[in-house]
Amino acid sequence: MTSHEVYIWTYDSWIFDFPQTISKIVDAAHKYDQVILKLSEGPALEHLTYLDTKLIDILKKLCLDNSWTLDKFSFITANPLQDINVWPYIKYQCSLSFFLHGQSLKYSPGKKNIQHHFGCFVNGSNWNRLWLSAYLFENFKEITLQTFRRNPNNPGHAINLDLDRLCFEFASKNKNSKENFFTLANFLHNIPIEIHTDSKLLATEHFTWPESMNTEFLSWYDKIFVDIVCETMTTGRTFQLTEKIARPILTQNPFIIFGPANFLKNFKSLGFKSFYKFWDESYDDFAGVMRINAIEILIEKIAKCSKIELKEMYNKMIPTLEHNHSVYNSITEKNIVEKISNIIND
Repeated sequence: MTSHEVYIWTYDSWIFDFPQTISKIVDAAHKYDQVILKLSEGPALEHLTYLDTKLIDILKKLCLDNSWTLDKFSFITANPLQDINVWPYIKYQCSLSFFLHGQSLKYSPGKKNIQHHFGCFVNGSNWNRLWLSAYLFENFKEITLQTFRRNPNNPGHAINLDLDRLCFEFASKNKNSKENFFTLANFLHNIPIEIHTDSKLLATEHFTWPESMNTEFLSWYDKIFVDIVCETMTTGRTFQLTEKIARPILTQNPFIIFGPANFLKNFKSLGFKSFYKFWDESYDDFAGVMRINAIEILIEKIAKCSKIELKEMYNKMIPTLEHNHSVYNSITEKNIVEKISNIIND
């Protein structure tokens, strides 16, 4: 039996170059007995959609039209929580190099000198990164250290800001207000925002994940109180650990994370601790715009704290931060896979 692999570059619930990707899938299906669809990172397969049509429904129609059985297609995914009932054959392939890369750096955090309440560091844009970055810039610019490395005057950057998805998500929750449009417009007028001093990095259009954990980048965390982490995979039942969450762990920083619902719950099942003793983490019960709303409320509360109050809170957090740092540096890919298996079986 012949087989062929087609790589599908996913970004949360959508697929880059969808028409071209479907063309490759159809062509391979007519040439080979089986087509293996390898998903980048770990999206929730059942949520991968083009316009208003799900990928799995397109494949079902393709099988029906050509009298193929569904096992004509199989999937390889890095989502350990993938619902395996949505397709006959789905294989999990662990992908934790992004997350565990920091272990090889042997990085020691510098002396904490809190100059900013918040840090928010963005390379590639998506709808939630775009909004949270704009929200921080509009309301808390003076107490936020941030980057946003997309330039609206660059056509390639402009088309991938995910602005249309942001409008769609906000419209679904009646959040497309005049004030929010003004916030976005002002932010778009002021990006890109760069604070790197390394000329080679500044000349790099899109960082690879090792570049986003360089020494200068990590040193910024000594100046901030809390990192606003915006993950890539946020829709549906998914749990993707990347360098984005590794950075605050490695630098011993508290964090607030925009990810899928139950990210913190799953994160703690690996042996890490969160910050429920210090603030409301009920935002983890939600996804999408509802998670955005809850995070905004939390940001507003932290913004009211003085630097002295932040320093006192940080000192109380040190045992938790040191614990996370220790767990991170000792955990292995095998440990993570085993513990995630327990999540699935519970």
